[in-house]
Amino acid sequence: MDVINLIMSDHRAVEKVFDKLEKVEKDQQAERLQLLQQVRALLIPHSKAEETIVYPAIVKAVPAIAENVEEGISEHHHVEDLFTQVLGDPNDPGVDAMIAGFIAEIKHHVEEEETEILPQFRRAATAAQLHDLAVKFAAGKARVLTELGLAPEEFIAPSLIDLSKDQLVERAKAIDLNAPTSLTKDELVTQLLSS
Repeated sequence: MDVINLIMSDHRAVEKVFDKLEKVEKDQQAERLQLLQQVRALLIPHSKAEETIVYPAIVKAVPAIAENVEEGISEHHHVEDLFTQVLGDPNDPGVDAMIAGFIAEIKHHVEEEETEILPQFRRAATAAQLHDLAVKFAAGKARVLTELGLAPEEFIAPSLIDLSKDQLVERAKAIDLNAPTSLTKDELVTQLLSS
C-alpha cells in the first residue's frame, strides 16, 4: 500500500463523479444533489487527510516544494467554500457556473499534484514511509467521514474494489489478517471492510 497510489485512486473516483455531474440536466435536481453529496463525501475527507497527514510529510521530505503545497491547501479551502455555496442553494441560477468552476479548479489542482508534487515526494520518500502514510491517510479519511455523519465503508470501499489482488493482500498483511493470499479478491475486500 502506497499513499501516492491511494491519493491518485481518490482523484480517479472524484473524476468519475464529475463526469456524471457534468452530464446531469438542470431539471434533474435530485440526481444533481445526490452527485454533489457524493463529491462532498469523496473530496472533503481526502482534502483534510492530505492537509493534516500527507502534506506535512511532503514538506519535510522536499522543503523546496513547500510553496506548492501551501498553494494546494489554499485551493482545497477555496473549493470547499465554493462547494458550501453550491450546496447552500442548489437552485441558485449561478449554480451551474459554480459547479463548472470548482470542477475546473479541482482538475487543475489534481494535475499539479500528480505532475509536480507527488512525483518529487515519491523520489524523496522510502517505501516504508509511503506505506505508513497510506495507513494514516486512510484512517484520517475514515475519521472525517465519521465526523460528517457518513459511513466510511460506503466511500472507502470503491477504492478497495479498484485495487488488484496483490494490493489487497498487501493491505491485509499490513493489518495482520490471517492467510490473505489464500483468499479470493472478493473475500479480501469483505475481510478488509469488516476489519
